[in-house]
Amino acid sequence: MSYSAGWYGPNEKNWFEKVFPRRTVIPYGYHIVVANWSARSPDERWPGQGHSCVISREGKVLAAAKSLVGNEVVVADLEAATPSQAATPSR
Repeated sequence: MSYSAGWYGPNEKNWFEKVFPRRTVIPYGYHIVVANWSARSPDERWPGQGHSCVISREGKVLAAAKSLVGNEVVVADLEAATPSQAATPSR
């Protein structure tokens, strides 16, 4: 699943690495690609906060942006679900 985020607030790292996987990814058993926005430089008035990442269905962050601002591509290998896995959430 793709999650296009416009995140700007406190505790971003904790949200994307711990809270979001625990609350949203693990209960439903799907991989998620978080695509967050960021400004080109920290000098811009509304810079965004990066934190784009790829999270496995087990809640593990497989890859994450290294910087909070600027352009960056995040890539990770994900195992494709079989039709039976896709139809059965792991709640």
